[in-house]
Amino acid sequence: KKRKQIAADNAYMRSQSCYREYSFHSVAFCCIEINKDPKNGVIMYFHSNAIQLGRAIHAKMQRLSDLLCMSVVAVEYPGYGLSGEEFSTDLFFKTAEAAVEYFRTGCYANTPLILFGRSLGCLLCTFIRSEERR
Repeated sequence: KKRKQIAADNAYMRSQSCYREYSFHSVAFCCIEINKDPKNGVIMYFHSNAIQLGRAIHAKMQRLSDLLCMSVVAVEYPGYGLSGEEFSTDLFFKTAEAAVEYFRTGCYANTPLILFGRSLGCLLCTFIRSEERR
């Protein structure tokens, strides 16, 4: 029953206008992207373990975007919900790096970028910021 719910939630999210698939340096990733005025900045959200991008996260990201008048991008991990990839530790980190670089150098270039992670997502935010200092 749980698998059917997840499959239905994934199908629903893929049908929404906020669902996006991108690729950066040969690393494909999918995300939920809620666009506001880009000059206000963008929050890149990395979810916790045992969570996937779905209706609940979408609703929270929409509220966050409305409250702060900022764009929000929530990135899915390989092996989780919307992703068609198999999980691997290497791809997990590469996906996060690719997503951040895609938005930092693309449509949100010259825009304040805030990394926001919960639990496992915090690990990715810390990793990405530590790599920037090298």
